[in-house]
Order: sequence, then C-alpha cells, then structure tokens
Amino acid sequence: MIYIKNTKIKLVVNKASSTLSISSSSIDKIYGNSSFSLSNLVSTNNPGVLSFTSGDLNVISITGNVATIVGAGTTTINVTVSSSSNYNGSSTIIPVVVNKIAPTLNLSSSSINKTFGEDKVNLLKLFNKCDKIRKKEIFEPS
Repeated sequence: MIYIKNTKIKLVVNKASSTLSISSSSIDKIYGNSSFSLSNLVSTNNPGVLSFTSGDLNVISITGNVATIVGAGTTTINVTVSSSSNYNGSSTIIPVVVNKIAPTLNLSSSSINKTFGEDKVNLLKLFNKCDKIRKKEIFEPS
C-alpha cells in the first residue's frame, strides 16, 4: 500500500452507457390487428424512463407503451431511455410494416340466375360485408 500524506485525490465516476435490446428486428402487422404492447419488446440496463414515438402517425399511433395500427404502410418506432443517475440515455429504432388487409367477400346467395334481357344485377347488394369495393353493375349484354 502506498500512503500519501495530506494529498487530495479527485475521483470521477462517469455514467455507464445504456443498452437497449430489442426482441425483434422488425414488427410485421396487418391492418385491422389489435393494439399491442411495446414494453415487452424492449429491455434495458438503465432504470430511466422508456418512451416510444411513431415515425408516421398515419401508420402507427402510440399512447404510453401501447401501439395502435392506424393504416397500412411502413414506419419506425423510436425507442428512447432517459438518462438516470448512473446511466446515459440511449435510443434506437424498430422498423414496422403494416400490410393491407385482404378483403373478405361473403355472398348472400350462392348463385345468380339471369335471363338475357332482364334488368341489370347490382353486385354490391349480393355482398354482406365488403371493404372499399366500388359499386359495380353488370348490364345486359350488348
């Protein structure tokens, strides 16, 4: 041991770097999926506050740690952990793809019987549930 009499030594302890670990390299969803938690996708060694923001509010909106799908498209979720007493803050991004929903068409009748010369058929009325299909009609053959 070395003893130094009447000497002041200043010891500086710097904050450690934060680590943000993401459990998935990207998020793939389908428009119409339910909201999902973001907190179970991220772990950190820093006790600071985790926050999430959306890169495109037309695709994903975020309230607290819950993401809600707003529309189809691609975006990012920005993940940030704030600085704490022993750790520096840090951030990362998670790429997100929200695919369009495949339309489901349910016929109210399994067959259509028409005779040449009869009135036109309104196809939209034959479907009980249809997503964004424009009204189309079949007219008499020419």
